[in-house]
Amino acid sequence: MRTSARRPAVLAAAAVAALSLSLTACNGADKAASGSASSPSSASEQSASGTDKSTGPGSDGKSSDTDKGKGSAGSGNDSGSGKSGSSASQTGSKKPSTGKTRACTVDDVKMSATTNPEPPFTHLELTAKNTSGRTCQLVDYPQVTFGDFHTAKVIPAVAKSKPEAPVVLEPGAPAYAKIKINYGGVDEDSVALKEFNVQVFAAGGGAQEGAEIVSVPRGFQVDKKTAKTGYWTHEFRNGADDF
Repeated sequence: MRTSARRPAVLAAAAVAALSLSLTACNGADKAASGSASSPSSASEQSASGTDKSTGPGSDGKSSDTDKGKGSAGSGNDSGSGKSGSSASQTGSKKPSTGKTRACTVDDVKMSATTNPEPPFTHLELTAKNTSGRTCQLVDYPQVTFGDFHTAKVIPAVAKSKPEAPVVLEPGAPAYAKIKINYGGVDEDSVALKEFNVQVFAAGGGAQEGAEIVSVPRGFQVDKKTAKTGYWTHEFRNGADDF
């Protein structure tokens, strides 16, 4: 009786053990299946994540540096091109003309003269106004002669009156030259005149053809041996034009 009573217990224990082993095996299989199933998904996620990280700007240090490098180079090229164009434009706008301003002729200017305002009347003030409608340059100084145009001697120029820059006249603009005619002494060998002749220089030097006869309304006394002229200037200057 005791023997028969123990067998069901042993059988029951064996059944429980078998069921436990079966459940363990099932759980292992499920875990294995679950692991194998989740592995591709994880790999896929890592792959997708890796792809995003490698191509996304700023997510990967190397990729960010490369992208920034390309951006910087592109910006540099654009900026360089802009500066180059601006520089070329500025250079073009600042580049001096290769052609020289043409020299004024006696036909380009209208001349007039007056004596100095108060006695003694020792100087003439010569004005030349550009009436040509074109820009021209009055070269050096007026070539002044008193008396017969063909035989009279051209009076010398005073070097200190020469301006630093060439005298270029826009249309309608004037230039001036002071001419010393005497020292104001009563014993000078002077003659009374009412007009004189003026020639102008060509660009390469030498007098141009033709002369303009300039009249002085009140007349003047000139000592031909002591007469001299100043250079053309844009305005009279104290010191340089006092001679």
